[in-house]
Amino acid sequence: MKVGDIIKHYRIQQKMTQHELSSAICSITYLSKLENNKLVPSEEILALICSRLQLSLEKLYQAEDIKLKEELFQFYKYTQLKHTEEAAKLYDKLSAIFNEAHQSISMELYFDLFSSYYQFATDPSPDIWEQIERLNGKEKMMNHEQKYLHLKLKGTFYYHQQDLCLTIRYLTEAVEYAKELDINEGDIFYKISLTYSRLNRLTRSNSYAEKAIHIFQQDLDFEKVIDCYMVMGINYNLLGEYHFCEEYLHKIEAISPKFSTPVLQVSLYHNFGYCFYNQEKFELALSYLDKCLQVPNVSEKETLNSLYLMSKIYLKKEQKETASTFITKGFKIANHNQDQSYIYKFRVLIHELEEDESSDELETLLSLEVIPYFKKYGDRDDYDYYVKLLADTYYNNHKYKLASNYYRLVIY
Repeated sequence: MKVGDIIKHYRIQQKMTQHELSSAICSITYLSKLENNKLVPSEEILALICSRLQLSLEKLYQAEDIKLKEELFQFYKYTQLKHTEEAAKLYDKLSAIFNEAHQSISMELYFDLFSSYYQFATDPSPDIWEQIERLNGKEKMMNHEQKYLHLKLKGTFYYHQQDLCLTIRYLTEAVEYAKELDINEGDIFYKISLTYSRLNRLTRSNSYAEKAIHIFQQDLDFEKVIDCYMVMGINYNLLGEYHFCEEYLHKIEAISPKFSTPVLQVSLYHNFGYCFYNQEKFELALSYLDKCLQVPNVSEKETLNSLYLMSKIYLKKEQKETASTFITKGFKIANHNQDQSYIYKFRVLIHELEEDESSDELETLLSLEVIPYFKKYGDRDDYDYYVKLLADTYYNNHKYKLASNYYRLVIY
């Protein structure tokens, strides 16, 4: 962060032109060079410029308060570890400190960044974008550590917005700053791994997961090691490497009793079921998926993926009455929770149940609603599945040219 960047930021913030700020102090050329950090201003000129901006020289040059910085990073750590109560107390304390007295610009930037992380963790609503935009306006004043934190925040935001390409862009940019600063956070590698998994770039996802595991194991953070094992298990399942999938899920079983939560149990049982489903070991798959539905203290929404998979199994087994029961239940829960992804998935299954796979209605549903939705918001695996289903539907309806166009989308 340089003096010129700070002067320029406050001038623009106060909607002053270079002419207005420099008038009777220095030439516009001098101010321009100062703002672009091409000269070192005299103390007299700098004092006059700061006075006109109502910016104290003390604030401009104030040394970083070591104790305050330690508290700020403790606040960030509590937020990252999801220690909600401790983070809330420290947020209130720091808010009071920054409201009561001016701090250095650098410290204010750290507080703005960490407050955004905290608010995003407690309420990841689209409103957080306003805070990110405000931080975008201060980017030139940030040091490299702050730029790293800013990029990581933007990547996390876009992940929640389902914009996976922008997620990768910002998180990989953040990794470059992390290398330069010798920052070694497993969390950023885990998020990149998760994003690549959803983009169906599974080998690359596993590579980042392994980097994250190495860091989490060093930190003895076994809960996050479990998260990485889960991603790798899912990836190997999608790759058709079922032996490796089961191996990673069994690793989770070995660790999880110490860190078990209802949500983790459901996720573990579901992925065992999904692995056996892909191997067409339907009875074994159903036994695990049924366990998902028996786990106590889990919201209905957490069972949607298992209800969906059970519906598909019973359709494959041609047990339509049982399939109908699970489809009806899943569709009702999806609607109640406004889960658009599963609303579409169960609507497609209803067509399959009614043996309506070649109807014009299914073509319309897939081409105008389902595929555009999963292209924008869904995992690549789901997108490919519905594109292929539409291609098959066109083919069965003798619309070979349309079928060919959609088959190409799956290939490429």
